[in-house]
Amino acid sequence: MSETSLNFESQAYRDLIAKSLLHKGHNARLKKAIEKTKRGEPVTIAYIGGSITQGAGAEPIHMNCYAYQSFHLFKKMFAPTSNSSLRFIKAGLGGTPSELGVIRYHRDVLREGGSQARYSHCGVRRERCR
Repeated sequence: MSETSLNFESQAYRDLIAKSLLHKGHNARLKKAIEKTKRGEPVTIAYIGGSITQGAGAEPIHMNCYAYQSFHLFKKMFAPTSNSSLRFIKAGLGGTPSELGVIRYHRDVLREGGSQARYSHCGVRRERCR
């Protein structure tokens, strides 16, 4: 069975994208982390979730996963020097549903000192992350 190609210019695609964003959230913590990073203050950015956060499909897994790539871009955009006090926590573990994610957040992020910015992804195939 072959996959059908997707027309990114179609109205159907634009409608799908418009419906996919449920809530933009509150970005005050992210703005605060950006300002602290620009001043050279210590900032920790944590990613917690399932196989996508772990880096499934990325080769090499630790350098090409979305978590490291977005952290690297954040550092490049906002850190004043390459030896900035910017810390990265990647707590990705395949098969993590949201219930386990809550427990792992306490174990894998808070125990490491917490974070100023967090990105969560849990159980895409099974349920929405809470």
